Amino acid sequence: MTQDVTLVVAVNITNEKTERVTSSNAQHATLFVSGRIITGYMIPAWQMMEQFGRYETGEPGGTGPYKSLAQIMKDREARATELTEKEDRTEEEQEFLDDFGPHFVNLADARWETANGSLGPDTGILLRVKIDSVDAWTPGVMTVSQTD
Repeated sequence: MTQDVTLVVAVNITNEKTERVTSSNAQHATLFVSGRIITGYMIPAWQMMEQFGRYETGEPGGTGPYKSLAQIMKDREARATELTEKEDRTEEEQEFLDDFGPHFVNLADARWETANGSLGPDTGILLRVKIDSVDAWTPGVMTVSQTD
């Protein structure tokens, strides 16, 4: 499946952020995946790992393997930025850039359409969606209004 270039660019811009992203300063997105609608706001991969660590340990900033993954992701993003600006890359450096990605959209406060047409769950869900599985997307968060 071909990746949507605009989605890849939006995820790259998000992943380059070095400060924590919140709902008020984030790119909101609505994804269409295998007939399902998923909505939320995009956060950098390192922030996703930090939040996983916080959920796992209950500690601010988290600890353990997710904290390590967050640092690895920050380091990889910095390395990719450095290599992108470099004109004469080695074959190994070019392979790193080619494989770098992104491969996932990381959403915070993710919600999805339920069987009855409403959005659920209420809030706080972190969700990683493989970019290759996204059929379509649009900037912005989807809301559903119930009418009688």
